[in-house]
Amino acid sequence: IKKQPAAKTTFEKKYELLSNELLALDANLKKIMTSDKPVLASHPVYQYLARRYGINLQSVMWEPETYPSEHEWLDFENLIKQHSAEWMIWEAEPDPKTIQRLKAMNIQVVLFSPAMNRPESGDFISVMQQNIKDFAALYQ
Repeated sequence: IKKQPAAKTTFEKKYELLSNELLALDANLKKIMTSDKPVLASHPVYQYLARRYGINLQSVMWEPETYPSEHEWLDFENLIKQHSAEWMIWEAEPDPKTIQRLKAMNIQVVLFSPAMNRPESGDFISVMQQNIKDFAALYQ
């Protein structure tokens, strides 16, 4: 606004629209995340989500495109003995063999993109709206 005072009204209107969209995302996440149901994550990038919404979350360090080693699976099996989750959050679609093995362990995959890069289509808001839609399945 200091650099373009003539655009003050436009900036303020766009800020208000963005603020409202972000507050709506927050409200929708608060609405669906009302349980302390254990959840797993493929990466430790979801702690902000866990803190904000009280998610009972444990993370591993797995890449979606890489099938975990047998040692990683063994560590994972030990983790789920103490953290009996039915869902695992991934930032992208994991390897099909990983999905198959997780399903055999009664763990479903849910995608939640942290939107760290510009999406191929849409924008941050549309990515988060899709995340909320996908994540809502955890709490139904």
